[in-house]
Amino acid sequence: MHGIFGIKAATIVMVALCVTACATLGIVPTATQEFEKGLGLFHQGRYIEAILHFQRATELDPEFARAYLYLGRCHINVRQWPQAIPPLRTALRLSPDEFKKEAVQILLDALVGLAMAQFRQGDSDDAGAAVAHGLNLDHQSPELRQRIADFLVSSRERSIEGGCTDDVMACSSQATEHAPNDAAPYISLAKTLIAQGNFSGALRVLCRALNLDPDDPHIQQLFKEVAR
Repeated sequence: MHGIFGIKAATIVMVALCVTACATLGIVPTATQEFEKGLGLFHQGRYIEAILHFQRATELDPEFARAYLYLGRCHINVRQWPQAIPPLRTALRLSPDEFKKEAVQILLDALVGLAMAQFRQGDSDDAGAAVAHGLNLDHQSPELRQRIADFLVSSRERSIEGGCTDDVMACSSQATEHAPNDAAPYISLAKTLIAQGNFSGALRVLCRALNLDPDDPHIQQLFKEVAR
């Protein structure tokens, strides 16, 4: 009898230990579970709440590239540009080759967003540093250079509004370097040259723009301004 009771007691203890262990495992979710919770919130547009789960996922698994990627995306979606960049850099470092392009593009979104925010605050030096970092990510990418050129063209307009004449010329010139086959940066540069009274320089630039896009009405209008 004692042997039977001993076996029953041992069985009860084993069951209790198993239940306790399972309960404990339920209290501490895995990195994947935290990521899935964050992903659900992300798709609902609840980015601030999702950030907490993606952060926990990266703490539980410091090599979880997708968790870092979505953590950065959440910060981008709530315009927290500086906070987005560190996890996105980590995601880029950890991502396998087939996902690196996606990581680069999202990191560029954060860098351009940060640059634009800094430019609006009048901090053109830091804005330029953010853009330069973007170019270092993939300096041979035509798509990347085009996006940088678009940013520089828009920065030219903001520089004019802010009265920063040196920045205007720098933005216009750099834009043509990054997108040499796009007429828009040349049009921007021509406007700057016309405003400075450099009509011969504007004419050369407009000829280049005309070769790239013969049907653009803005080019024709600028030719008329130069001919006055």
